[in-house]
Amino acid sequence: MTSLRVAMLGVRGFATSPPPAFRQGDALLIGGAELAAEGLSRALARRGHAVTLFTRGGDDEDSGGVRLLPGWYLRGRRGEALSHTLWGTIRAVRSRYDLIHYHAVGPGSCAVLARLGGVPTVVTVQGLDWLREQWRGWVRPTILWLGRLGLRAADAASAVAP
Repeated sequence: MTSLRVAMLGVRGFATSPPPAFRQGDALLIGGAELAAEGLSRALARRGHAVTLFTRGGDDEDSGGVRLLPGWYLRGRRGEALSHTLWGTIRAVRSRYDLIHYHAVGPGSCAVLARLGGVPTVVTVQGLDWLREQWRGWVRPTILWLGRLGLRAADAASAVAP
């Protein structure tokens, strides 16, 4: 089997070791996408693939065979995921990863750039983000549009629920 270099994008970090910036007292700002990305990246690493999870904070470290690579992002709820994923996509394309796996529909819109850079992509839909209570007004149709854009550009798509 050929070993692949896989970049994981669209999450804050590992659910089991989140960056300090994603703790508010005892509350942890980590969700299902982080759990899914952690499980999948560890499973791929056990199979001999070189997996890098681009994180929003923390240190450049190895965690169970998965490289956790912190990167730049705009702070704030509306621009954080997309800015971080944009930065990570540019870095992953320039570093010639074999595959980029995006978690969530908003970050998945960066699959367009990966396609232009010739890197195959997978977008995993973690939920219908445009319907979540936290997003209102112009943000909802924007997330829906970004999701459609990413899914059309991706080489493959998966969903965690029907």
